[in-house]
Parts: sequence; structure tokens; C-alpha cells
Amino acid sequence: MNHKQGHSSSEHDELQEIFNDISSSSEEEDERDPHDDEDEEDLERQQQDKLDESDEQRQENEETNHLVMGIQKQIDIMKAYNEGD
Repeated sequence: MNHKQGHSSSEHDELQEIFNDISSSSEEEDERDPHDDEDEEDLERQQQDKLDESDEQRQENEETNHLVMGIQKQIDIMKAYNEGD
């Protein structure tokens, strides 16, 4: 029982640290400097780039799937041809 209590207090300390970090970072946002807006634009641009990348990735995956299906068809045809002998 004592061991459990010690474990939860360390978890509590970790959570407390995380919340402190969050609250200190939100305080920093209040003291904005004009360059912060540029950072936000960069972030938005990066997010858009990631979305574009995932679209490209999806297209590549579809092309790969078509390729794999084509190869599978060829294999099936060859198997059928060989079984016919």
C-alpha cells in the first residue's frame, strides 16, 4: 500500500511540472512580440505541407496497390497457364 502511494505522488509531481510548463508558456504568449505572428504563419505553412505530403502519400499508395494488383493478376495467369500443362 505504501509503495502505491509513493508511486502516485511521483506521478502527481510529474503532472504538476507539466501543468507548470503549460501555464508558464501561456503567460509568455500574453507578452507577444511582433515576430510571433510570423511563427504562426510558418506553423500553418508546415501543417499545410504535411497535409499535401499525406495526399501525395495516399496517391503513391494507390499507385502501389494498382501495381501490386497487376502483378498478382500476372501471377494468377501464370499459375493457371502452368496448371494447364
